[in-house]
Amino acid sequence: MHKGAKWLAATAILVLALFVAAIHASPQSNSDASGAWTLTVAPAPPAIPPGGSAAAAPAAPEGRGQYAGRGGGPPTLTLKQDGDALTGTLSGGRGPGLPVTGSISGDQITWTVSRRLADGIARPEVYKGTISGDTITGSVAEPTVDPTQSYSVDFTAKRNPAQ
Repeated sequence: MHKGAKWLAATAILVLALFVAAIHASPQSNSDASGAWTLTVAPAPPAIPPGGSAAAAPAAPEGRGQYAGRGGGPPTLTLKQDGDALTGTLSGGRGPGLPVTGSISGDQITWTVSRRLADGIARPEVYKGTISGDTITGSVAEPTVDPTQSYSVDFTAKRNPAQ
């Protein structure tokens, strides 16, 4: 009986250890971000003149809300998800497809694109949002040549229908 009690205790400890490990394992994302997304970004805030204030800044021109400063049309974000890791491209709007890397955890999604600005230096553009079905909403930290002029704008991404 003594041998059986030891075996039972060892089995109970093993089951408990497996249970604790399962609880503490990193959560997998239930959201699927794979696919092509049409990205709509709010207009950039007006530049603040040197020595000025936001109230003195000129208003953004009419009709520049949807792709303000981004060229010919809405950008397309194409993502591939492998577990919690994201890779892909961001194309249109500002030029050819740029590499995207990111991650997803639950319904929280983050991706980064490196933008080369007017000074020739590449700076990260970081998107953070919440994915719900075929919609991602969040904000993007836009890079600027002058780090004192950094800003964040809202974005929405809608998944394109499968073709």
